[in-house]
Amino acid sequence: MPSGITAQNGFLYQWYAFIKLALDNAGMERFFVYEGVDDIDISEENRISAVRGYNNQFVQVKSGIVSQDCWAKVIGNWLLIADECQNYRIILENALNFDYREDAVFGKVVDYFISGEGKKSFFYRK
Repeated sequence: MPSGITAQNGFLYQWYAFIKLALDNAGMERFFVYEGVDDIDISEENRISAVRGYNNQFVQVKSGIVSQDCWAKVIGNWLLIADECQNYRIILENALNFDYREDAVFGKVVDYFISGEGKKSFFYRK
């Protein structure tokens, strides 16, 4: 499948997850942001400034096959924002084809930071 179509499928799946989360939580006085700090940010307050509070949930949405490198990037980015959030969630279209508890996967998270990718790709932390 061409990369443009793959990316579009990912965005559509992400939008589907956003709508589903919002509808599942309708009437619960939560504030949802699409493509905020993470793919989906959920706050228990109804203002945008609350997105950086501690009662938030950051949601990462992944379609297709999630590689160990992709998993490491998600975990690495969450570690970078650990002081801004206590609840993280990942929504996967497909099951993982690896055990995320393996030492090799942990090593990829460490490599993500050693290579400096964590510093470059998470620009809002500056």
